[in-house]
Amino acid sequence: MFSVLTYPFRVPKFILFIFIAFMIRIVLRMNYKVEINGLKKIKAKTGVFVLPNHPAMIDPVIMESFTWNKFRLNPVMSEKFNALKPLIPKLMGMIGTIFMVDMEQDVGHWKKRRAAQVLEKIKDRLRQGKNVLLYPAGHLMTGGLERLGGVFGAFEVYQDAKPVIVRARIRGLKQSTTCNEMFDVLTVGERVKNFFKKLNTFTPRLRVTIDLEEVAPEDVPQKKEKFNQWLEDWYNLHGSEEFHHPQLETTEQPVELEDVPEDVWKSVQEELARHAEKEPDTIKPSDLLVGVLGIDSLALTEVVTWLDVEFEVTDVEPGDLQTAQDVAVAAMQKPALAEDGFEKPSMPKGWGDHLKHAPEYQECPTITEAFLATTRKWEKKPLIADERSGIFTGKKQRETVVFLAKLIQKMPGEYIGIMMPASVMAALLIQAALLAGKVPVMLNWTTGRKNLRFAVKHSGLEVILGAINQCTLSRIGLKTVYYA
Repeated sequence: MFSVLTYPFRVPKFILFIFIAFMIRIVLRMNYKVEINGLKKIKAKTGVFVLPNHPAMIDPVIMESFTWNKFRLNPVMSEKFNALKPLIPKLMGMIGTIFMVDMEQDVGHWKKRRAAQVLEKIKDRLRQGKNVLLYPAGHLMTGGLERLGGVFGAFEVYQDAKPVIVRARIRGLKQSTTCNEMFDVLTVGERVKNFFKKLNTFTPRLRVTIDLEEVAPEDVPQKKEKFNQWLEDWYNLHGSEEFHHPQLETTEQPVELEDVPEDVWKSVQEELARHAEKEPDTIKPSDLLVGVLGIDSLALTEVVTWLDVEFEVTDVEPGDLQTAQDVAVAAMQKPALAEDGFEKPSMPKGWGDHLKHAPEYQECPTITEAFLATTRKWEKKPLIADERSGIFTGKKQRETVVFLAKLIQKMPGEYIGIMMPASVMAALLIQAALLAGKVPVMLNWTTGRKNLRFAVKHSGLEVILGAINQCTLSRIGLKTVYYA
C-alpha cells in the first residue's frame, strides 16, 4: 500500500491514478448516489472534448473520478486553484490539468493574451489525441438553468481542433453545499464539517445523475451562437433545477434605479449595448450580463476598465458585476467614499498658501535627509492628502514614517516590495523603507503573475507591503503586511 501511494516509486503511473480514482469514488459515494448514463455507448477513446454544465464546485471531482478509467480527462481549471500550494498544483499537474486565467480577480490586456494561449494549449492536447474536460460557461451556475451567454471558448476550440464532442448533463448538485448559491452562506470550515457529518452511512445521500452523449460531427452547429444555444438546450432539457437551502433568504429585492441619475444610466446602457451588439434602449436593469446580454468574461474586463476611465471607480472586480443594475450601482461609487465608509476630507484652511511663493530648496546628500528637512520646515502645514488617509502635515508625515521605519527595519531582506495604488500611504512607505536602510521596489499587480515573479526573483524580495489579496501572494510565495 505504501509503495503505491508514494509515487514515483516503481509503480506504473496509470495504476496509481486508477487506484486514486477508485478511492475518491468510495469517499464520494458516502455523500452522493451517482448514476452515469450513456458512458458505455461512447465509442471514441481519443480526442474527446467533454462539455458539461457546472452546477457545483464538486462536479469536476465527480466527473474525473467516475470517468477516469475510460477517458483520463485533462481538466481545465481556474488558476485560483494553483494557489493552493504545494499539494493541489502537483496533483493537478500529474493528471494534465490546464489552468485557465481567472478573469474574476484582476483584469488587464495581458490576461486576454494568456486566455488565448490557454485555448491554444487545449487545442494542441486534443490534436495529440488527449481527452479534455472543459466547462463552456466558465463559471458556476447562478440559478436553476445553465446559461452560456457570450462565452465562446468551447466553440473556438471545436472549430480549430475538430474533436469528438461529448455533452454531459449533471443534475442533483444544486442541493450541494458547494453550489454557487451557498458560497456566501457557508465558510470553508462549515462545508468540510458538513461533508464529514454526511460520512455517516445513515445520512441521506444526494442523488446525482450524469447523462453523457457522443455527438456526430454533422450534428454539431457551425455558428457560435447556435453552438451555445445547442448546449444550453441539452443542459436544460429537463427544466430548471431548483435549490432550497434553509440558510438562504428567499425574499427577492426589486431592482431600483432611483439613486442613479438618468445620464449615468444612459451611459451604462450605451456601454453594455456596445458589447452586446444591441440597441441601448433594450438594456434593462435586471439583464444578466452573461446570461442575457451575452457579455463574456473578456468583454467584462473592458467594462471594468470603462468604469475606471469614465467614473474613476477602481475597486470593482469582474466578479462583482452580474447584472446591468450592478454596473450602474458601481458607476455611482464616489471616489470620495471608501468601502469602510471614510468620507472625503474637507479642504483644510490655508491649503496651498505656503506654496504661493517658490519654496527654498535645501541641498541634502540623500532623499531621506531632504524629506526630514522639508517636514521640519513645514511642520504645521498640510503637505499631502488623499480620500482615505486624510490630511498629513509635515509633523504627521515624519512621525508616521519613523514609526513605519522601525517596523520595516525588522523585516528580512535588503529590498522591500511596495504594491499599492497612488496614495499617501504609498508615498510614506517609500520614505519609511529608505529611512530603514532598505531599497523600496515598486510593483504593479496589473503586470501579471509572470512579471511579478520576475521582479521578485531578480530583486530578491522576501516581503511585500500593500493591499494585495492572499491568492496573488500565494502565487508568488511571499509574506505581506497590510497598512490601511
